[in-house]
Amino acid sequence: MRDIITIFNIIGHPDLSLTITYNTRWPEIEESIISGQRARDRADLCNRVFRIKHKILMNHFKGNQLFGTIVADVSVTEFQKRALENLQHVGKVICLQKFPLKKT
Repeated sequence: MRDIITIFNIIGHPDLSLTITYNTRWPEIEESIISGQRARDRADLCNRVFRIKHKILMNHFKGNQLFGTIVADVSVTEFQKRALENLQHVGKVICLQKFPLKKT
């Protein structure tokens, strides 16, 4: 936690905050589950698919610079077990490069 605060003290307040949560009905998960199984029976598969999708999303943000140049990003991964489902989500905080405003 202190590392996150230090980053924000140096760079400034974050510009974006994202929460990414996995969906047990993603086609990659449903196609890989054997008949009679449920997604909660294959937490390893759900986590693997989630990590791949998270990596693709972040590569898309960084590579295409959708919101500008990213100078820092911080991830916090949480695993929860609620309602008999294994839930994984990532909280992302992203700092973008700041440009000085032009005087008109």
